[in-house]
Amino acid sequence: ISNNPLENNIEKLLDTYFSEELLEGYKCDECKETECYKNLCLLNTPKYLIIQLKRFTFNLTNMKFSKILKEVNYPLFLDMDKYCLTDNINSNINSKNIYELTNIINHLGVSLNSGHYTSHHKISDKWFYADDCSINKIEENEIFRKNNKILSYILIYEKQTKLEE
Repeated sequence: ISNNPLENNIEKLLDTYFSEELLEGYKCDECKETECYKNLCLLNTPKYLIIQLKRFTFNLTNMKFSKILKEVNYPLFLDMDKYCLTDNINSNINSKNIYELTNIINHLGVSLNSGHYTSHHKISDKWFYADDCSINKIEENEIFRKNNKILSYILIYEKQTKLEE
């Protein structure tokens, strides 16, 4: 999660995660090249994509964990195509890599060692909010409220199989 609020959306965070990285201090044994890069890509995409947001950081000054209370924007649909390896044996399996947000797990509290968890779930195209013993139907736009973007801890996306061409 970035200090720049404009960069705190899932697409930009994924772009950063999958971006090319210079391997400092590396030298190829064969060609002796010293400017080498690595990058990550997906060979397969799973049915469920689970994204855990780093909401805690360790402070070396006071030797304690503290919660990162930054707003993170997340879309209802997420296209993972640009993070997939192209022209591979699994291309026919991964013809479309569109995911739909189906669950959000929230952490309330400021400590890594304590807090309260709530969740939002999409069931049969309706959204519900669960908190201990109560489950209430909510409107879809409520999952995008600022407070939910600050408290979201885990986002669960489901791969869409029925896509219109």
